Amino acid sequence: MIFPLVLKDAHTPGHTFIARARSSVPSRRMILKEERVENRAVGVVAIIIKNRAETANLVNDALTAFGDIVIGRMGLPYHERDLNIITLIVDASTDQIGSLTGKLGMIDGVTVKSTLAKI
Repeated sequence: MIFPLVLKDAHTPGHTFIARARSSVPSRRMILKEERVENRAVGVVAIIIKNRAETANLVNDALTAFGDIVIGRMGLPYHERDLNIITLIVDASTDQIGSLTGKLGMIDGVTVKSTLAKI
């Protein structure tokens, strides 16, 4: 493995030099990071809301509770069909994502679908 080593030049402020050090033994920190990433999935969660006035607060409460697994969020009103659509990009364990989608799916007027990739 090649690990970057950042060196700052004391004689020239603002200049940073990067050297590479080669090591065959990964650090404990790298092993833990790899284990956490291996048990996670990246995915997309689609949320369709039929009655925004009644369900918006419940949906937002659920999303706030799981905010640490949400990478990105986009919401669009679909006025012609009186729907609101939210898409989430998530990175978490399949259990956490299932818990989020299950909680959202229990709200009346909300439909949830997800697709995940174990990367």
